[in-house]
Amino acid sequence: MENFKFGKTLETLRRENGLTQQELAFRTGLSQASICQWERDASSPNCDALLRLSRFFDVTSDFLLGEMDARGDCNVRYKELNDEQQMFVHMWNGLSRTQRNILFDIMREWID
Repeated sequence: MENFKFGKTLETLRRENGLTQQELAFRTGLSQASICQWERDASSPNCDALLRLSRFFDVTSDFLLGEMDARGDCNVRYKELNDEQQMFVHMWNGLSRTQRNILFDIMREWID
């Protein structure tokens, strides 16, 4: 995936949200080194990273990749979550599929 618009788009979105690379890394569960490389167009994100970034910034992956000019609209508006909810999303993103299923089972027991 060679797209030289991605890095500039990512940097612009990050700056518009008043975030450093380190803050973006923490909030998305990605590494600061990767974000730095992507912004310099030294490498490209994998699908998981692209999905995390599009959800975080509330844009489509097509917009991030420079395939469309309009930002689009995602159902999840990460920046509208409070700090506790953002921390939950951050921790959730770090879980494996098995861990997520276990957590779902525990939550269902508490709710019922």
